[in-house]
Amino acid sequence: MVNSRQSLGGSFALARERRVAWQIDDAPVPYIEAVEAMETRVAAIADGTADELVWLLEHPPLYTAGTSAKA
Repeated sequence: MVNSRQSLGGSFALARERRVAWQIDDAPVPYIEAVEAMETRVAAIADGTADELVWLLEHPPLYTAGTSAKA
């Protein structure tokens, strides 16, 4: 998913034609589940079948080592 926005192209609908939906989750959402949902939503927004989304959520604790970490 890193830098995948470059692969979206430039065919988004004009901003004035769209609404913004809100979603608030009361329980933590697993990180991978949230990423998959966002990727699906981006594709739907790009093809004009979904509105923009402001999603307020929390992930369970997650450790990120960064790009310079050694495997």
